[in-house]
Amino acid sequence: MEKESAFSKQEKEIDAKIFAIINKINSKYSELLKYINEIPTFERNIDTPDIALIQLNEYYESLCSILMKYGAEHGKSL
Repeated sequence: MEKESAFSKQEKEIDAKIFAIINKINSKYSELLKYINEIPTFERNIDTPDIALIQLNEYYESLCSILMKYGAEHGKSL
């Protein structure tokens, strides 16, 4: 049960970071929203929470990459 709690806590932290970056993109860089829809999605599997965490991290990193690439191309510090 302790392992599940650790995964749950990590999952919530990653979800919060994903929400924050999507909110930032939505409010400040709405032109990037079209790229969010192009990122593959996944279904969370409670039987393999470690894989779900990896997928969430990959999704978060994809969002960061989109934002950083945009900043570099447009001379903006994000």
